[in-house]
Amino acid sequence: ALLNSAYVSFIGVDLTGRISFFNKGAEAMLGYKPEEVVGKKSPDIFHVPEEIAAKCAELSEKTGQHISSFGQYFEWITQNGEQVSDTWTYVRKDKGRLPVQMENVRMYDEKGNPIGGLGVAVDISQRMMAFSKLKEAHRQLEILSAQL
Repeated sequence: ALLNSAYVSFIGVDLTGRISFFNKGAEAMLGYKPEEVVGKKSPDIFHVPEEIAAKCAELSEKTGQHISSFGQYFEWITQNGEQVSDTWTYVRKDKGRLPVQMENVRMYDEKGNPIGGLGVAVDISQRMMAFSKLKEAHRQLEILSAQL
């Protein structure tokens, strides 16, 4: 039931970097049907290239290793046991953008051999909108306070 949630995106990736699992939440958030992406695409098509480059540069600096692609970024994260929960911008099929909070984990078979990774994401657009309104209200309050 959790994997079929329409509110949480689950995208599985095999060891070749191709999408191996795409649930209803991913379908709802991204606008693609599973048959369009499973076995055919890499999840980097769902991300902003500049955002990928920035996160790769940040990880390269942190680790001292040259990390230049989306696949290398997630490979390093999952191979090194890092639990990374980070914000990303999903790029929908219609080219619309959606901010998400994403967690990535390595997947193993029953013998402990790596078989790929899993990205789990939730839409945070409403949370970001509420935060933006809160910041604006705070700014307005500061302006009013200064006038008193």
